[in-house]
Amino acid sequence: MTSFRYCFVLSFIVGTLCVPGLGDPSDSQVLFCQNTNRLLGEARAAERAQVATRLEKKRDALAGFARKVARQKESGVREEHLPYFLQNKDPNAPVVVLVHGIGESPKGMRQIAEEYQACGYSVLTVLLNGHGSKPEDLALFDVPDWQKEIDDNLRLAQSLGSRVDLAGYSVGGMLAADAKLRNPELSHKLILHSPAFALAADRQKKVLGSADAGEPWTAEIPSTAYGGFDGYRYAQTSAPAFARVLRFGEKMRQRWEEQQIITPVYLIEASNDRMADAQAIENFASSQGVPARRRLVVRGPHARTVQAGEGSSAPELQAFLHGLNN
Repeated sequence: MTSFRYCFVLSFIVGTLCVPGLGDPSDSQVLFCQNTNRLLGEARAAERAQVATRLEKKRDALAGFARKVARQKESGVREEHLPYFLQNKDPNAPVVVLVHGIGESPKGMRQIAEEYQACGYSVLTVLLNGHGSKPEDLALFDVPDWQKEIDDNLRLAQSLGSRVDLAGYSVGGMLAADAKLRNPELSHKLILHSPAFALAADRQKKVLGSADAGEPWTAEIPSTAYGGFDGYRYAQTSAPAFARVLRFGEKMRQRWEEQQIITPVYLIEASNDRMADAQAIENFASSQGVPARRRLVVRGPHARTVQAGEGSSAPELQAFLHGLNN
C-alpha cells in the first residue's frame, strides 16, 4: 500500500511538471523529471514484486491446506466433515479462522462461516483431531493436540488475507481464547460464540462424574447410533476427552486474572443456551473488559446459527459481523 501511494504522488508530480508543450524546461527540470520517472518505474516494479510474492505465498498456503485435508480424509474423516476454505470475492479480505465445538466438525459451522463470508471475510475452518471420523477417535486426543492444530491453521492463514481474526464456538471458543493468550501475534480480533469455559452446572457435573466413574460416554446410547453421527456431530461424546477439556477450562479461568487480551474481544451469545455456563462467560467478559458494544445476544439455543422467520436474529448478527471489519 505504501508503494502504491508513492507511485500516485510521483505520477502527479510528473504529470504536473514534465508535460510537453508548457515551455522550454530548464536543465534542472529535465533532470528532475528523469529522476522522477526512474523512481516511479522502480516503485511500480517493487509494487508488482510485492503482489507476486503475496500471490505465491497464498498459492503455497492453499496447497498446504489441500494436502492437510487430503491427509485427514485418508485418516478416516468423512467427506462432509472435512474442513474448508471460503474465499471472499475480495482477494485481500481479512481471514477468520473458525473453530468448532467438541464432538462436532466444520460441517456444523457452515451457516456462520457463510455469514462471515457475506460480511467481508474469507473463512478458514479448523477440524480438531479426533473429530469427523468416528466417536471412538475423540478419546485418542487431548488439548495439546487441538492447540497445535489451531496454531498450525493460524500460521497458514497469515498468507491468505490482509488480517487474521480468530473465532470459535462452544469448547472451540474456549480453545480460541487459549490460542489468543498463548500466541497473541498470530491473530487480531477474537470472536467467541457461546464460549464453553464451563458447562451449565448440571451438565458439567454429569460429564465429570461419568469420566471419574470410568464410563466411556456421556450418554446412554450406542456410539454407533445414527451411523456414528447425529447430523453435524457425533452421536456420542467421549466422557474422558470431554472431562479433560473441561478441566483445562478450569485452568483457563484462573489465567484470566493474570493475563489480558490486548486486541479487541467480541462475544456472541445465545438467549436460550443450554450448554455454556453463563456466569463463566460474564466473568471472562468482566476480566477482559469487553464493552457492551462488542456483545450480541442472538435468539435461540445456538450462537453459531441464526433462526429464520419472525423474530429472526439474522439482521442483528449480520450487522454485528459487518462491524468487525470497521
